[in-house]
Amino acid sequence: MTSAKGLWATMPLAPLLPSKSREKCDALQMSGIAISTLVKCAERELGLRQTVYPRKMAGDKMSLQKARHEIECMRRILDVLKEMEAEHSRKLGLSA
Repeated sequence: MTSAKGLWATMPLAPLLPSKSREKCDALQMSGIAISTLVKCAERELGLRQTVYPRKMAGDKMSLQKARHEIECMRRILDVLKEMEAEHSRKLGLSA
């Protein structure tokens, strides 16, 4: 059985890297997951972290520094996805 860490190590990450290139947007669309779906997922994850992490800190299971770092990472992921979504909309001639 593949460990969770091993599973993530085998997943293609190129489509998720920040880039303004059309090739990256096309690769993401061809992966079968719409950019808008990924944006919604990242928004949910950010909300979850903002709800759960204060409880973890209160129970001494997470430091304030770690919580801030993890939330900021998810915010940046969300920003990248939103930029990709806007670029894809511009490419299709739609307003973002």
